[in-house]
Amino acid sequence: MIKVMIGFHKKPDSDIQPVLQKLRSFAMTFQGFKGMESLESDEGGSIIVMEFNWESLDHWKAWKASQVQKQILEDAAGLLLDRPKMSVYKVVPLSGWPTGGSLP
Repeated sequence: MIKVMIGFHKKPDSDIQPVLQKLRSFAMTFQGFKGMESLESDEGGSIIVMEFNWESLDHWKAWKASQVQKQILEDAAGLLLDRPKMSVYKVVPLSGWPTGGSLP
């Protein structure tokens, strides 16, 4: 599994929720989509991070290459202070890490 983080600064008082909902709704139609969360900074809410979970890098690349995804982000440009930044992370399990109970 991989995680894709898309982060940006939104303009003060801009309503970014419809954009986040469109991105999630569209991503849900793609094979390999596992889920998405949106995070908002505690300091005024100007920093937004979307965390997408994908089954594989190829699944994410198919979504990223889609014209609809590009159009949604282009349409949101007026609400943002900067261009969205994308980072891709591979999930690496920690072997030997306690999964329940108390730490030693």
